[in-house]
Amino acid sequence: MSQRKAHESKSISEDDIERILTRETEENPKAYRKRVVDFYNSADPASARLAVELAVSGKKLAKMTIKGKSLDLLLYLKFLSGQSPEEKLLYLVARLPHEWGSNSINRGLFENILLELLRENPQFKKTFCTHPAAFQIEEILTSYCAAHAEDVAMQEILAEYQTSQSSQEGEQARETYYEEELRKFYGFDQPLGKFQKDIVHIAFFLMDETRVVKRLQDLNDRIVEAVKKEQPADERKKQPSERHDLLPTVLQSITTEVGFTAPTQLQASPKTFNALYEHKSLPHDRVFAGELHGEWTHYLQWTLVSLEYLANKKQKTDFLNHAPSDVFHWLKTQRGKKIWHKTFEIPSAPYTKCGFDARFVFDFDKYVRSPVSAATFPLLQQLVQSWATQGEQDKQNRKAVKDLKNLCEKNARLPGVQELQAALEEKGDATKAHKPAEVITAFTTLFTKKQKEFPKKFVHAVQGQLPVVKKSSAP
Repeated sequence: MSQRKAHESKSISEDDIERILTRETEENPKAYRKRVVDFYNSADPASARLAVELAVSGKKLAKMTIKGKSLDLLLYLKFLSGQSPEEKLLYLVARLPHEWGSNSINRGLFENILLELLRENPQFKKTFCTHPAAFQIEEILTSYCAAHAEDVAMQEILAEYQTSQSSQEGEQARETYYEEELRKFYGFDQPLGKFQKDIVHIAFFLMDETRVVKRLQDLNDRIVEAVKKEQPADERKKQPSERHDLLPTVLQSITTEVGFTAPTQLQASPKTFNALYEHKSLPHDRVFAGELHGEWTHYLQWTLVSLEYLANKKQKTDFLNHAPSDVFHWLKTQRGKKIWHKTFEIPSAPYTKCGFDARFVFDFDKYVRSPVSAATFPLLQQLVQSWATQGEQDKQNRKAVKDLKNLCEKNARLPGVQELQAALEEKGDATKAHKPAEVITAFTTLFTKKQKEFPKKFVHAVQGQLPVVKKSSAP
């Protein structure tokens, strides 16, 4: 065996690769480049994989190009050259760019890898156009094509992909594929039980932008009809987006059709969730409002599922075996299995999706409030954004209420403070949007009348805790 072949076949460790790819401070740039190029030229797919895994773990590859292509791209392509077209696709799916993915490839590099494989590997292109898993990364190609109309080759590949995937055979293959993939994701045994199959179908629905957007548009239409038919005459003077009761009213009218009861204000307690499941009551989530997602985002997810269920029931097509409220009730029996988390919070790789995925509650909330959504379902977008804006103000007011309660408790012996404490107790319907603001307003009114009765030190302390009270758009 020649010395060169012996060198090529010799295994190389991750430490050796890291040493090869790391440039010493005083090292001659030409010598460094030669060492890296030699490594690339001699690397087999296994060595290339070790090199890219170093990059995934946070150790940057050398910023270098070889024949006009970046080293990291070339190493990924060399590593993937040892895999079948399907293995290449599934590897990319497992590492699609997402902020919640620990093994994600950054979007720019991911796009370059995908485009290079589509251009240079006819078998991979065929697999991409026909394999159901491409659904999870199609957004990379569609976004690229939207921004590069001049790239005729990629436009043709996109058209071929869309034709294949939108065919009846393509849709059936995708549904069958994801029923099995999501079964594995949830850890369900075969054969799937009816409720398990419902959860799988709900997850697949929430992944599908086309279907979800259709239901968002249906919801927008329902809100428009509510404004026309149900709004009192004296309320017509207000913009619909200023009527904060409008969104929960319409959401509840839809979910009631499928068996849900009135919403429950969510508390950060497992007992609260058990009660929600037991009574088929969806959450009005004020615990994380303004921080992780909106007050009605989870409710909105289930409303869209309800609309999809009603539409399929009307058309006598399959979607769920049970009404959405019964599926929700069934979740009580699945505590500890993270089904809620995987379906309505943060699903994990390789079961995530580039671009739109309504299972990611944070991203879905941003999507519904985005300018793009304003063009597609404008009234819904305005209402959700209005709630989000008020949610930020509510968060400030809640903090102010808490701080004022602590201040009053420390000064409880002062005459008149007990009356101030009573004013800080929140009262009223939990579904109202501006309860914290109303508490602050009531407290401020009372304090203004009585502040001359208190010591100046206490007065100044209270004034320091009061937020700037913004004008409310609440009804």
